Formats: sequence, structure tokens, C-alpha cells
Amino acid sequence: MEYVFEYTEKTAEKASEYETKALLYLIGIDKEKKKISLAFIDCFNDITGTDKLSRALWDIQSKGVANMSPSQIGRSLITLLFNYFTTFNFCKFALFMPEPKADYVIDKSLAEFGIENFETIKEKIKDGLIKEWQKRKTLHKLDANQVLQVDDFLSKIRFIIDKSTTSNYVKGIIPFKSAALKSDTFYERIFKEIKEQQTIKKLSSIHNARINSIADALLFDRHITALELSTLIINRLVGHDLFKFKSIPLSFFPEIQGLAKDDIGELIFECNRQITKAFFDKNKKKIFWEFLERSFVIISKDPKIPSREVYDQAKVFNGFENSTLYGMPGIYFISIIIDGLENALY
Repeated sequence: MEYVFEYTEKTAEKASEYETKALLYLIGIDKEKKKISLAFIDCFNDITGTDKLSRALWDIQSKGVANMSPSQIGRSLITLLFNYFTTFNFCKFALFMPEPKADYVIDKSLAEFGIENFETIKEKIKDGLIKEWQKRKTLHKLDANQVLQVDDFLSKIRFIIDKSTTSNYVKGIIPFKSAALKSDTFYERIFKEIKEQQTIKKLSSIHNARINSIADALLFDRHITALELSTLIINRLVGHDLFKFKSIPLSFFPEIQGLAKDDIGELIFECNRQITKAFFDKNKKKIFWEFLERSFVIISKDPKIPSREVYDQAKVFNGFENSTLYGMPGIYFISIIIDGLENALY
């Protein structure tokens, strides 16, 4: 069965803050984030994640309206409901929304919950959803089977409450233990950059386009991968486009004194290759991030410390000896960071 994109935005409107928060929640916070390889932007919904093989979908509708009434909450679920009716494999339906009124919820501490936490208003939510369905499809009344479908859908729906800052949503992408390595302003700038990328993705029109499989939607180029988000953040952290950096950092010169020009070229090439390998190796990515965090902490305490000394201190943790950052690639990586941080001061 084909899928028709009937409810996408027809104009290139600026991506809302809530859509960006929803994207970062799905990629960095959701309990199934490890399964999600990329997110479609305003295709199936505001944000819809899929796995590496495009076999399943995680669907999020974002609604940044404060103090929504129960009926408004229900109406906001309509695109999710229509996706529920399709034959595509949607394994999550969620509404990303501001904090609801305190008397609407049973457990106010939860950031994500099911309809049961809206016990006092769930019938009004249901009524709002049914009325919106009738309006969209010009239905006079739902039959018994349709009412059962609504009940089943509502038993599956998840509500995600915006309880965090823009900077914290960005931090959710990177596995740093310390949150104080960079200022909130730094992460807020990255948030705006991601938001701008979402806007660009929405410039093309796909209204009424038809697809027969999830993978077909990739042809519209309306997606952002988890890897792209991680790469963007790492590049901003180190102050360079890390995977296109071919120069010799000033702080790396002590390591290449006395080497012939050809030997230096081969060394830089190999270091870049090993750094790229360390970042893209899923099984050892944890080591990459820990080494980066340790290096940042050491450099922040003493910005004038030589690269080799940073390396000698940062490498002391289990598993690093098996990393491709071991040895000269690790020293070169630290030199890139030091130079990037120095340039960031100007």
C-alpha cells in the first residue's frame, strides 16, 4: 500500500523550536535512540525517525502551544492517528508538547507517559481527536469499529513533555559525563544551527507525493542522520571541520621535527585516517568520546599544556590501548583541539 504525503507544510516556514527539540529528543534521549539512524523532517510528520534498514518508524508530532485544552491535545493527535491507519510499520506515536496544566496529570514528574497519566481528561482528549477526524474526512459519525480503532490508538500514544532547555537537548547527543565543558551559550548556538538545517530540509515541496516504502522517502532528501548531528557537534567542539582537516596544527610541530617532508605527509594522512576510524567505529565510539572529554578537561585547566602531556594524562582508562587513537593519532587529535580552542578566542 502506498503512502501519500497529504499533511506536510506547503510553504518553507521556519522550523519551530519544538520541532528541533523533538528531533534532538528522538536522536539523543528516547529510550530506543540506539535503533534510530536518521529522522525525516516534515514528511510523515514533524519528526519521524527510522532505523538503518528503513523498516520501522518512530513518529513525533510537535505542538508548541502553551496551556492546551484537552480538546486541543486531542486535535493535535490527528496526523499520528492517520499514520496509525497506514500499513507502514510505525512503532511509536508521540506528541511533543509543553507542560500541561497541573490538574491534568496524575504524575507530574514524568517527562514521557501514556494516556493513563491524563486519566481525568482522557475522554475529552478522545472527543477532540474524534471531532478532528470527522472534520478532516467529512464524517457524520464514527462507527463502532472506528471508535475501537481510536481507543487502540490512544492506548499506544506517548506524550513527551518539554522539561528541558535547548542547550540540554543538544547535550543529549554527546555522551559527556561533565556538562560544564562548554557554556550553555555554546550549545544554544548549535541548537540554532540544527534548527536552520531543518528549515533548509523543508524548502522542497513534497505535497501529495507518493511512496511505496519507507526507503523511498530518502529520495526527497528531507532527513538528518544521527551521525550528521554528532559530526556537527564534534566539529564545533574541536573548532575545525575534523574530517576535512589536513593542515599541521602548531602544537603538533614538536612531534614532527627532523622528519622528511614525505614522512610528514604520510604521518598526517595516517593520523586523519585513524581519527576518522575511531569516530565512525560504533563498537569503540565510547572510547572516542571519553578521550575527547578527558582531553577537554585537561586543556581547560591549563591551555598552554603541550599536546603530548595532554595525551599522556587523557589516555589512562580501560580500553584506550585498543583504540585507533592510541599513539601519534591521539596526539595529533589533541593538537587539533588545542589549536581550535585557541582560534575560538578570537
